[in-house]
Amino acid sequence: MISRRSSPPRTTDEDTYSARWAVAVAAVSALIGGFLVRLSWSQHEHFGTFGFDTGIFTQGTWLLAHGHSPFVTIRGLNLFGDHASYILALVAPLYRLLPDPRLLLFLQVIGVVLPSLAIYRIGRDKVGPRVAFAVASGYVIYPAMNHAALWQFHPETFAAGLLSLGALFAHLKHYRLMGLMLLLGVLCKEDVGLVIAGFGLYLVLTGVRRIGLAVMLSGATYFLFVTFVIIKWVNGGQGSIYTARLYGIEGEGIGVVIQALPQLLWHAFIHATSPLGISYLGLVFAPMLFLPIMAPRALLPIAGPMLLNLASTTEYQRSIEYQYLATSAPFIALAAVYALEKIGPVRRRGVLAVAVIVVSLPMAYRYGPFVNTVKRVYQPLPAVDVGRNAVLNLVPSNAAVSAQANTTPHLANRTEIYEFPNPFRPSNWGRDDAPVAPEVAARVKYVVVDPRSFGNDDLKTYLELRKDPSWEVVYNQGVVLLKRP
Repeated sequence: MISRRSSPPRTTDEDTYSARWAVAVAAVSALIGGFLVRLSWSQHEHFGTFGFDTGIFTQGTWLLAHGHSPFVTIRGLNLFGDHASYILALVAPLYRLLPDPRLLLFLQVIGVVLPSLAIYRIGRDKVGPRVAFAVASGYVIYPAMNHAALWQFHPETFAAGLLSLGALFAHLKHYRLMGLMLLLGVLCKEDVGLVIAGFGLYLVLTGVRRIGLAVMLSGATYFLFVTFVIIKWVNGGQGSIYTARLYGIEGEGIGVVIQALPQLLWHAFIHATSPLGISYLGLVFAPMLFLPIMAPRALLPIAGPMLLNLASTTEYQRSIEYQYLATSAPFIALAAVYALEKIGPVRRRGVLAVAVIVVSLPMAYRYGPFVNTVKRVYQPLPAVDVGRNAVLNLVPSNAAVSAQANTTPHLANRTEIYEFPNPFRPSNWGRDDAPVAPEVAARVKYVVVDPRSFGNDDLKTYLELRKDPSWEVVYNQGVVLLKRP
């Protein structure tokens, strides 16, 4: 964010004092970050990651790492026809060296924890080191941030760190570095362009008019062009699947969305004023004592994501338990810093900063992911998961496989991996669950499932495979491995 005030030169004692608080922020961030990494890896090892979305991005990154077209068979779409997660092309060389989904989970935690350092650095200049430490610490235990770190894998979590660095460089008036961070950030997902557009408007309103206008127009143009032109081109003339599924917008093109804007705003209002919407907004702002509301200009970067969340036809998008606040969380904390700057005297500001931590801790315990995740992963592997691990070692690395959702990410480093019952029966695959060609199903040589967990339709598909004499039961200890020549 931008500071329009000139600060007096800092003394050596002040620098030492500030450095100690900076070390404290780094220590807290490293502690929470390390814990999140351990939880995310344990969750994966306990088969708590799924084809949607960890498996999708794992396969897409593996394909890019090996120079293949990134058509993700788990999703039935090109990786870049699903979302514009071009940042994964930059991650791919590293993934070739370390081909494990846990690499992506590790980088995800780095992405969502990194903003704490930018929040402290900006806050130090605005409200002093102690208060900045309190807000930065409140951020690393912010429930929505921690849910984003642990809910599967999503590339927009990288944008959290990149956008916060962009805000820091803007604060320091290093605009070229700011531009680089924003550029990398927008490569994470198409709707990050809306965050950047809001940030550009913030710059305009805080006096950085020319640069801010360029940032605002660039972000908005990128979002519209990628969403309605590039994704459509990647998909062979079919636009994004999400305008209809998530927002009820029938038809394609920018004009259709512009016409639907009043409808989106109305839906956002209705949802925001509903009991669930009020609860959602409370969980967004309460950990920061509702302070961000006192700095509305600083909240402009989150206006786009919040509008999409509130306008969505799906309730889970208005929940803090997924990734939908990943790019908003850093700006919510920064807005709290700007609100505290308005508050005087200094003692009152300090009391509120302490209150942020006092309130954040029980909210992190009650509404964050830690308790439930720890209960799931800090226990011996159940027999069914031991069986899954045994099966994984029996599947060749180059074979086409259909596997259950929680096994798919473990087998995603290959050109053909399907989430059962695909490709034998289309389910949540491709644009409209169009029939899968028989030759695709014929290429699958291994099936990995736990039939005890099936619903009627999936069980019927599984039993049909068992009746086919070409399939051999290789393993049957709760988890079943089928193989055919």
